[in-house]
Formats: sequence, structure tokens, C-alpha cells
Amino acid sequence: MNIVSALMFVLLSLFSAGSIAAEFPAEYSQGKRDLVMNGVAKRLSRDNKLQYNVALYLVAKSGDAQAILTGNAPGAISIRFEDKLSPRKAKSLLLEDLFVNLDDAALQRLAPVLDKLMTLGPSNGFVSGDNAVFSYSPGEGTEVFLNGHSAGVIPSNEFFFCFLSQWLGPHPINRVEKMGLLGIKADGSGT
Repeated sequence: MNIVSALMFVLLSLFSAGSIAAEFPAEYSQGKRDLVMNGVAKRLSRDNKLQYNVALYLVAKSGDAQAILTGNAPGAISIRFEDKLSPRKAKSLLLEDLFVNLDDAALQRLAPVLDKLMTLGPSNGFVSGDNAVFSYSPGEGTEVFLNGHSAGVIPSNEFFFCFLSQWLGPHPINRVEKMGLLGIKADGSGT
């Protein structure tokens, strides 16, 4: 029975990743450069309800989380919300995810940036169908887009990679999401 369950999980994960990828463009245009989709994932709540789908875009595909997080290459994260998320809940989730992936010094450096980020989000929170994109350019920072419109720029070069740590850090939201954003199939065989 365990073999059957494992096989079903792998098949459902592969089908699910393919259907999520179809929701996002294969490339993301960032000014004069195009970024390629590295991978996709979905975030489920503790009660197994879909909260959002997410796609990672990089200059070149990479399955190495550490190289992505310690590099300084352009990148983008696109999040498509599937459920209502209040500003309070969004902030709580983000802080929980960052707290377990960043050291105290990084969290302290990031505190003012997170305060700015919270002012850029919609005052009523996110609803199903909303899209948030975090587009990082070295030397310029991370431009935040909400439903296709620029909400502002976070000038920090560190923010984008700290933000990515919630999915790619040492203690990701979950292993399947990390593998999805790295473009690794659920069975571990790669893309």
C-alpha cells in the first residue's frame, strides 16, 4: 500500500506542477532582459486549502538553492493568490517564514524594509486572482507590482534574496515547494 501511495503522490505532484506552470508565462520581461521560469509551486494552508501559486524567474535555470540565494543576479517571483489573505495574515505568514530562515542580524537589517513592504500591499489584503510580482535588479532593488501596476521599489539589494529564503532557505515552507521552485520533479529525478 505504501508503494501505491508514493506513486500516487508523485503522479499528482507532477500533474499539479504542470497545471500550475500553465498559469504563468514561460518568461518574465524585466526591462531589457527576459528571465526564464525556473520553477513553480503552490502553498497550502495547514488545513490543506490552496493559498497561492508561485513562480520563480531567473536569468538562467538553476536547481541550486544556495547559489540562487547567495548570488546577485536579476530575478523575479510571481505570486497568484487563490484565497483571501488579510494584511495581518500576510504579514504573519511572511514573518514566520523569514524568522526560521534568517539569522538575527539579517532580520534586524530587514526590519525597516519589511515595514516599507507592508505599506505597498493592498490595504484590504489579497483576494483570489490577485497577482504580486517582486522583480529584482542588482543595484536598483526590488520593484513590487500588484495586478500589473507598480506599487513601489524596495531599494535594498538584500531584500529579494531574504524574501526568497522562505521558499529556498534551509527551512523552507515545505520541501515540495522548494523542489518545485528549483524546477526539480517531486520524484527527485530533475527536470
